[in-house]
Amino acid sequence: VGMPVWIRNLQNAVTFNKYKFELQCNFLLRALRLGEFDVGVMCVERTAIQEINRVYRNCNEPTDVLSFPYHEVSAPGALPALGRQCDYNLGDVFLGMPVIAEQCEREAGNLEGLLPVVITHGFCHLVGYKHHSTEEIKMVCDPLFIINIACMLCQMFRKELSLLTAFNHSFGTELSPLTTNMLQDSTPTAL
Repeated sequence: VGMPVWIRNLQNAVTFNKYKFELQCNFLLRALRLGEFDVGVMCVERTAIQEINRVYRNCNEPTDVLSFPYHEVSAPGALPALGRQCDYNLGDVFLGMPVIAEQCEREAGNLEGLLPVVITHGFCHLVGYKHHSTEEIKMVCDPLFIINIACMLCQMFRKELSLLTAFNHSFGTELSPLTTNMLQDSTPTAL
């Protein structure tokens, strides 16, 4: 079996074990039952991730992960029927490596533990799982919209938890989903 995850390190600010990360990414892709798909993972500097975030999300701030799916997905995890070999591309994930390193410093974590969590989050976005930020949730007044937002977040949390449970079992780690913090930050009054 080939390696469908292609990692391109376009930054020098943060060092990491690219080979180990590639193995972890491929494991997670297989856990998603999408091991036959190709995925590009670009590790970029703070200014690059901020510019991509500004152009594509109209948010002029650096972020940890941005995903760009190749396919239009109608429901989380439901990829369209594929006919051609070139369709076996999930898309690209951009990682803001300095932002991820800062998260590690703030939370007394380590980069090797956070990278699989962040890439799991990115892979979930590639296959249609979505969420809104906790700030967006807190600004919404429409109860039905809030419930819809909460349902999307819970779906994504469950998928991340499933993938990371398999990862933890295979790699002997105790990683938690990135969306855990979003669920904790969403106040009961907003939901």
